[in-house]
Amino acid sequence: DVMSTLAELTAQPCPETDGRSMLPCLSGEKVNDIDRSLYWEFGEGITRQAILKGNWKLIRFFPRAQKNKKRPAPYMELYNVKADPSEEDDVAGRYPERVSQLLQEMRGMMDENSLIRDPEA
Repeated sequence: DVMSTLAELTAQPCPETDGRSMLPCLSGEKVNDIDRSLYWEFGEGITRQAILKGNWKLIRFFPRAQKNKKRPAPYMELYNVKADPSEEDDVAGRYPERVSQLLQEMRGMMDENSLIRDPEA
């Protein structure tokens, strides 16, 4: 999104990307971008990946193996970020079908540059 925004601001061509310019938001326009899914990975401490689609955010955690022990299985948390913006109420157990849908989409967004190799794929 940053590259797309800077390209628009400077009237320069932007390489092919899935990013969208944030200039309308920065200019005060009301933007409805809820149709787009966002995917990211982060590896500080415990490795995680996440997907945000509409009001739903799924986070998959990959715990590290403890010394001389088998690596624990990945686990997931699901949040309705509109109803719970501080992400305190994990509702994964109440919405297994939503978890499954978002996990499938998450796996489709992973690519050869992903930090994470899906152990369940």
